[in-house]
Amino acid sequence: MGITTLLWITAFCASVALSFKRSSWGFVVYLLTVYLNPAFWWFGDPLQSIWSRWNLLAALIYAFVCFIDGRKFPTNWSAKVVPIIGLYFLFCLNATMVHYLFADNVETSAYGLQLSWKQLALLVCMLVSLRDREDLKIFTMGIVCLAGYVAYEIIFKD
Repeated sequence: MGITTLLWITAFCASVALSFKRSSWGFVVYLLTVYLNPAFWWFGDPLQSIWSRWNLLAALIYAFVCFIDGRKFPTNWSAKVVPIIGLYFLFCLNATMVHYLFADNVETSAYGLQLSWKQLALLVCMLVSLRDREDLKIFTMGIVCLAGYVAYEIIFKD
């Protein structure tokens, strides 16, 4: 195992621990697994052989910490968020009806349908965990750090 793999495991474990205090760290946990895939040029190979369901584990952790997060929501939160979730839920229902009633190739459209429902679950978790500026900073830090690392891999290693 290389130093990058050990660094990833450390970041993953630290983010999991922090996510039980603040659910927005669960987004970082999930984001770490998005970049785990060996197709992204880096350390994912040794970790895939240990356990190939890192993304599922991260998604379950993220959903769980969002469910148990006891922080209060901002005022008028539901008035702003419920229509967004409702609209995307209607989109997923429409995709499900089209898939089961009109799809010519069910195997091909099943992947897109599955992605739509996963995106809805991710949207709900993100909206539940993004409650204040501190959460936004955690989200932004995760995105910038991981995007910066991918840029480093592309520029210097690829």
